[in-house]
Amino acid sequence: MTETNNYKICTFCGIKKEIIDFYPSKSQKFGVASCCRKCTIAKQRDYVKKNKEKVKKYHKSHYELNKEKFSKLGKEYRDNNREKMLLAWAKTRAKKEGIPFDIEECDIVIPVSCPVLGMPIYSKYSKERKFTPPNTPTLDKIVPELGYTKGNVRVISWRANNLKRDASIHELKCIVKYMEEHFVRTYTINP
Repeated sequence: MTETNNYKICTFCGIKKEIIDFYPSKSQKFGVASCCRKCTIAKQRDYVKKNKEKVKKYHKSHYELNKEKFSKLGKEYRDNNREKMLLAWAKTRAKKEGIPFDIEECDIVIPVSCPVLGMPIYSKYSKERKFTPPNTPTLDKIVPELGYTKGNVRVISWRANNLKRDASIHELKCIVKYMEEHFVRTYTINP
């Protein structure tokens, strides 16, 4: 017998391990798989390496059959983990642009309203829209050359970030002066 109380011998590596080192399995005698977690993962990786095309084809067909479910799950995840998403996108951009990155999720705080424009910030995604809503939270680099570093990032609305994207203070002042002299109408941004 290979099992005793809280221990079991893995049928793959032959090492005696604790029961918690095995995946649960209702079909097995002691309610756990015959192969330990470590060996199970190794076997799965080996299978994927040997059958790349088969696995790729399976995942593609599974995704196509469950597209709506995956889309809904992805949207829910993005809505519930907005700070994580902003962090991941910033990390990707930093790597692509070759700029510094040392922020963590705790450095990203989404305010109730945009500190630049005062509009409310909504952190829920809307996939129905074909554009980024102006009150979507975005991560702003205060001094762009310093990258995504601690003390150099803040969350502002997409609209504010887009307005300041590559304009200098002088250019923004010129635009304000021009608009004050030539425009009378007022713009409002609806969520």
